[in-house]
Amino acid sequence: MIIQNIPITTGAEIAYLLQKTIHEHPPITPNRAIAIAAGHGARPLGTYLTGLGYINEAQLQSTLQQQGQHREQGTEWAIGDLLVQKGVVKPQVLSTVLMVQLLDRLLDPRQPQPQLLGEHLISRGIITPIQLAHAIQQQLYLQQTGTKVRLGYLLVQQGLLDTQTLTGVLHDQWHAHNQFSQTITTIELT
Repeated sequence: MIIQNIPITTGAEIAYLLQKTIHEHPPITPNRAIAIAAGHGARPLGTYLTGLGYINEAQLQSTLQQQGQHREQGTEWAIGDLLVQKGVVKPQVLSTVLMVQLLDRLLDPRQPQPQLLGEHLISRGIITPIQLAHAIQQQLYLQQTGTKVRLGYLLVQQGLLDTQTLTGVLHDQWHAHNQFSQTITTIELT
């Protein structure tokens, strides 16, 4: 399989974000070695947060249980959103760790195409990881005040892309998702 072509500065920007975040918001378990092997694809968000020392296993399990309760009630909550809502993780920490996960997803040879909006935008060089991280932070802050705003809308409002570009990328994202789903269905049927 082909590894995604991504702008060469992407990894350096994400490394900078991670270093800055660790300096400004030290982990609860400092000096912990990251137990995530590079090149093995993206892991669940909780794995990154525990590996970096931002949450412990008990906090992860408690939050996963809470996520399951929300799901049973018919509402979907991302684990990162729950951790921010509970005050366990700061928005800057979450957005940075999401960038690390995004880089792993883009470098994963088993994932032939970007799947998420941010992945599409970064892999095409439309926005940078720093710009995406700041937009995600803003989205998280708004969410804490009870305002849900889509990421694409925020990026347009910030002037980082226009509506025509957003529409085109969302179309490609939808097409890639449907193509991936059809491939999985074909594999399951054979």
